[in-house]
Amino acid sequence: MDPNLAGEPSPLRGLIRSLLEKDPRRRVSCGGIMGHEFFTGVDWELVLEMDRPPFIPGVDQELEKLGDVAGGGGIDVEGVVQSVFGGGDVDGNDGFSGL
Repeated sequence: MDPNLAGEPSPLRGLIRSLLEKDPRRRVSCGGIMGHEFFTGVDWELVLEMDRPPFIPGVDQELEKLGDVAGGGGIDVEGVVQSVFGGGDVDGNDGFSGL
């Protein structure tokens, strides 16, 4: 049974579908991933030569911003989404209502 991916067909959904293939003989290979339509235009040799990846904040920095999860404070998911994607209307009119 194929995974049920909601929404319009897209290269990303096609890639995800091929990665979720249960039969390892039919699952996409590394070369198939690199050659997939989703990655059109990616210069894989250049990717391997990058000096450093883009900035990715550390877990400690994120926990500091979000509150003490271990202390039972929890994570303000809505706040995280707004900080990542900008403002947005908390009433669901932020363009993400279909997710």
